[in-house]
Amino acid sequence: MWLLVSALPLRISASKTVTANLFCTQLALIHNQLKEFARSEDDSLVDMARRMQLKYDKYWANLKDVNRLLFVAAALDPQLKLGWLRFLFSKTLGKEEGRAMTDLVRGTLEQLFTEYNIVYGNDNTSRRQRTASEAGGSSSTASGTEERMWNEYMSFMEEDDVIETTSEVDRYLMEPPQPRVEDFDILAWWKVNQFKFPILARIARDVLAIPITTVPSESVFSTGGRVLDAFRSSLAPRTVEGLICAQNWLQSASIHEDAECEPEIGGGTEYLESYNVEKDMTNNPTQLMSIISVSNMDSVTQTLDVDD
Repeated sequence: MWLLVSALPLRISASKTVTANLFCTQLALIHNQLKEFARSEDDSLVDMARRMQLKYDKYWANLKDVNRLLFVAAALDPQLKLGWLRFLFSKTLGKEEGRAMTDLVRGTLEQLFTEYNIVYGNDNTSRRQRTASEAGGSSSTASGTEERMWNEYMSFMEEDDVIETTSEVDRYLMEPPQPRVEDFDILAWWKVNQFKFPILARIARDVLAIPITTVPSESVFSTGGRVLDAFRSSLAPRTVEGLICAQNWLQSASIHEDAECEPEIGGGTEYLESYNVEKDMTNNPTQLMSIISVSNMDSVTQTLDVDD
């Protein structure tokens, strides 16, 4: 259980990857794990699982009260879709209630599609009209009968395209799920298939951008408190700002992988060198060095170029 509880925050609190589609799967894993430990022969484990189950039931017992966009996000994952949701709902609620809950999620997805189609569907219609006008112009030299037949064909195709557009949700859900891949890039998949499912791609872009936890954003505001506390309150504001920026640079893996970030790092180094660090070192050198050590930024001293 400890491995599950410790790994869960790392998965759902990621700030550089999509997390909205992970909610249903992680919730089901917790639910099944609690049931498994409730049947354990270890009394202490059973007691702990019982108390955790009370917390689980307090927030997640009634899935109908959960924001359905979290379920829609899982349905927009081409590896999961509604089949995975129906499977999870059946294990948690039973087959009948699971099927009813799946229908609610599908209805929400179709309602979203209808609203998005009202806003963005005109783009596809205007594209078809431009295609028809270009085709009509190119056939102006043909006979009258052939031109009428061509116009009828274009009208037929336009109506057929409208029918396909209204069934875009059905076509997406009827396709088999994508094979499970550990590092599946859901955003890249929707980018490739945006012309196949134009309206659903817009929905996925908006829904998958929703984080399922506020931990990453809250940790940003708590960083300053970890650097400047009651025992380190005499640092100059620019020094504190430099320490926080340097910590962010050192902990960001993309800085070492993306060569385009090198000019930004160089600019930041010049900015740090402009700090009046010698004054802070003169006033309280032990304090400044302890800050750098605690923040795991031993290399910052080289960046700041502090003289002994």
